[in-house]
Amino acid sequence: MALSATTKKWITTHIKEIQLDTKLDAYTSLKIGGKAEIITFPVTIEEIEQLVIYCWKKKIPYIVIGGGTNVLIFGGDISGVVIFTTRLISPITVEADSETNKTRVTVSAGVSLQKLCRFAIRQGLCGFNSLIGIPGTVGGAIYTNAGTQKGSIGDFLHEITVITKEGKRRFFKKNQMVFEYRHFSLHGIQMKEPIIIAKAIFLLSKGNEAKLKKEAEKLLINRKHTQPLRTKNAGCFFKNPPLHSAGELIDKAGLKGLQVGGAMVSTKHANFLINHNGATAEDMKMLAERVQQVVKQKFGIELKPEVRMLGDKAKTAKLL
Repeated sequence: MALSATTKKWITTHIKEIQLDTKLDAYTSLKIGGKAEIITFPVTIEEIEQLVIYCWKKKIPYIVIGGGTNVLIFGGDISGVVIFTTRLISPITVEADSETNKTRVTVSAGVSLQKLCRFAIRQGLCGFNSLIGIPGTVGGAIYTNAGTQKGSIGDFLHEITVITKEGKRRFFKKNQMVFEYRHFSLHGIQMKEPIIIAKAIFLLSKGNEAKLKKEAEKLLINRKHTQPLRTKNAGCFFKNPPLHSAGELIDKAGLKGLQVGGAMVSTKHANFLINHNGATAEDMKMLAERVQQVVKQKFGIELKPEVRMLGDKAKTAKLL
């Protein structure tokens, strides 16, 4: 839908940081994306609340993006408002939790996940080394329950603050959240509704700073050796099926190096589909579908995407 002049004026008046008629490719790790009428970068929870309330009352659609590292945005115009949470940052704070004898770490959702990991190491706090090297924001990581074989972000989450589709601020404790493999949901909330994670509180145990730093260095070295970090990618494209590794299945299917247009299956890690040479979202979609087809034919296993598909044209993508 085209936004009215009145809507654009309201948004430019109430949100300090915006961009008009801008392509989203510059804001994603895949460097792919259509054009948005308005991209907003709220810097406070209050700004987000005002914006969401306005969109809700005026029935204006919006999409929420964290660091743009786990998304595939299709081409064409993007309806409504795009909200990035990367400016939603404030100092990370710590305090002792007397009930659990652990440390409470409070962080805004727009903070880089790697900044949080490094902060935890300096504080001598255990847990976040399982997330070392994963790009994106804290909010985005929670939304997808990001993690590795060593653990997921939901393992340490204690409480979150969210903004509902009506612009209401709500708080959820650990027992009100559901964490599964690369999946996160909240009791009483339809996750298809656009909610915005604004703040999180984690509970971490004390450890040894030197040991944590050494462990993190080893994990990062291994990540550099096994993943195509210097390419334009969205991280692991497919979820690991039960008892299997998606990357190993794709590799055994002989699909490393397979190309569709400018998209290619990485020769370094088969579960990375990379923008090799000016790929479009359609190239990425067709490549992903081809990978799914071959793996299903050879092994009888269906691969499901881990990457979020956004944009008007994403609604017709078979991958969803």
